[in-house]
Amino acid sequence: MFGLLVTFTIKQELISEFDAYLDSLIEKIKCNEPNTLLYVSNQITDIANQRLLYELYKDHDSFMEHESQPYIKGFLLERNKYMSKEPEIKMLRMLSMSNKIIGE
Repeated sequence: MFGLLVTFTIKQELISEFDAYLDSLIEKIKCNEPNTLLYVSNQITDIANQRLLYELYKDHDSFMEHESQPYIKGFLLERNKYMSKEPEIKMLRMLSMSNKIIGE
């Protein structure tokens, strides 16, 4: 498996707009990317303008397939207008995992 952890710091006045955009993006991922295993947006507690995105893919090829989607390419071009600083991106190597996922 291959994963990413991305921290977005959003301009205060664009938080709601960014969240709505991200929600619509996640719906497209759910419908079109069976090898994107998990794509979760979180608000960081006590930091209203930060979002932590956790992405988990079947393998690196699945990640590359994700990156090639037109809606992801659009997001990568558009996201900077929402940001107050550059996103922080960390690649992850999974060591262990529970097989229980709550929710959809």
